[in-house]
Amino acid sequence: YYGSAPRLSYFAGCSNGGRQALMEAQRFPEDFDGIIAGDPATGTTSLNRTLVYQVLLASTDSYIPASKLDTISRAVVAACDRLDGLTDGLVSDPAACPFKPETLLCRGDDGPDCLTKGQVGSLKKLYAGFTTKDGKTKASGFPVAHESGRTGWQQWIVGTTPPERQPDGTLSFTGSKPIGYLFQDHFVRYLAFEQQEPEYDWRRFNLDRDAPKLQFMAEVLRPTSDLRAFRARRGKLVLYHGLADPAISAYATIDYYKQVVGAVGGQSDADAFVRLFLAPGMNHCAGGPGPNAFVAEAIGALETWVEKGQAPNAILASHANEAGAIDRTRPLCAWPQVARYKGAGSIDDAANFVCAKP
Repeated sequence: YYGSAPRLSYFAGCSNGGRQALMEAQRFPEDFDGIIAGDPATGTTSLNRTLVYQVLLASTDSYIPASKLDTISRAVVAACDRLDGLTDGLVSDPAACPFKPETLLCRGDDGPDCLTKGQVGSLKKLYAGFTTKDGKTKASGFPVAHESGRTGWQQWIVGTTPPERQPDGTLSFTGSKPIGYLFQDHFVRYLAFEQQEPEYDWRRFNLDRDAPKLQFMAEVLRPTSDLRAFRARRGKLVLYHGLADPAISAYATIDYYKQVVGAVGGQSDADAFVRLFLAPGMNHCAGGPGPNAFVAEAIGALETWVEKGQAPNAILASHANEAGAIDRTRPLCAWPQVARYKGAGSIDDAANFVCAKP
């Protein structure tokens, strides 16, 4: 789209559109003056999903049903909501949250308000992520908090219909399947390797053994962090990600941003052309309990940055209730700053917050 000056062009996308936005900045730095990349798939995202399902579908004890997501989410929020100095139902810094899944371990028989030993182990792995023994390949884990909800883990990770036990003791989805499962299954059969393997069983994938096989397609599909050419022509980039995204981990985008900072020579050089905004409680590109509507504001902030040279330090975000009425506004601050309550006024009004160091 075009800004107020017709000669200036802009690109905005979320999810795979966010990936495409970053590939534009990297591979075709002359195409756009300003770019917005939301919840971008910066790595081999479906690799993460394959490893997740190897864990979740290993046995009946390891699978976490959607019915237990509320229990998990409530426990995390109870443990970490106040860490930012404000009890508002949102976990704004998941990386600092000390929640331990072991606290939900069933003391007796399995029940709706506790986790079995296998489920505790699965949850820990989903939070921690996966790394090869040599540390060269990483699949980011998911930030803690806000796992429940219609657009949360049930939609993307665990599904609404439990899988069925197979003769070998593993589980398999035979009814409706979560989106993440479908993506990873198609990925390993048709997109992961240089030569398609339509009969490939995702359970066979071994991270240490098979990671090198992903390199060819990764170079085709994955944006790199070298944006020096885009910076040199004075392009501007706004990155954002929902911290409760159950499809693509926000940690992957944070890692990507850090790599960009290193590639251009440091924080001050990066600040001249790229800013990262994280949205607490936001699911994949939208949804979730946190302020999750801000695309129009992000576009306006980008245009102001490109056309007037005023870099955005905050973007106004809002949340609407089921009736569609806005019930909370909050500033999204340029990372690593966070929104801090001033100490007076409604906690649902962005005017009562400032951006500050965590």
